[in-house]
Amino acid sequence: MESKTSEHILNVSEKLISRDGVVGFKFCSIAKEAGISTTSLYKLFSNKEDILVALSSKSFSNTKNKKWWLDLEVDALTKVVAYYIFELELVRNLPFYSSMSTLTSNPLICGRSVHPHISELNKHAYGFWQTPIALLKQSREQGRCQLSDEAIARLCALLSVIIRGQEVVSCAEVGKNCSEEANLTTDWIIEFCFMQSGFEHHLIADCIRQAQELIVKQGLRSQCIVSE
Repeated sequence: MESKTSEHILNVSEKLISRDGVVGFKFCSIAKEAGISTTSLYKLFSNKEDILVALSSKSFSNTKNKKWWLDLEVDALTKVVAYYIFELELVRNLPFYSSMSTLTSNPLICGRSVHPHISELNKHAYGFWQTPIALLKQSREQGRCQLSDEAIARLCALLSVIIRGQEVVSCAEVGKNCSEEANLTTDWIIEFCFMQSGFEHHLIADCIRQAQELIVKQGLRSQCIVSE
């Protein structure tokens, strides 16, 4: 029952934020809009920051976990490329959740959220960081990746920074225009980062093609498209 109420509160909050913006979003207005008592609201969320953090955590519901990716019977290098293509497209196509993720990385927001909500977000964020690292190590076991643990961590950190940067860029009109002028396509970003780490162009180009096929086959693309 609580989980359904919590989901209803978050759905209502998402609509309020989309309508009024984050600044205009008032915690006190949620109960009325959701048709619940303030007691029920405070039982699940302590403040506005709790809602924002929970919405950020909700964005990870569109992603598969580390075990799913590792168990997928496909070449591991193709899987990690598919993982990053999916994440980059998710940022571009679901701007609301990207905005929540960027917003809640601010210590002024996450610092005011209570333990259960911030812990859940941290768990998801840890999975976001660990999944591609595990896939690259799996690729190394398959003989397709020659990177050391340090080099793997560096490559994943670089791509993580780019993904988070894309979130910031997607929130600003000027940033979007500059990004479009630079023509930073998903394929170019993947190729650039992997080639900087020593992978050959033809290998990564093949992986990108196979990764796109994998994304379609597994139905992942539908998860990062906004429903009308």
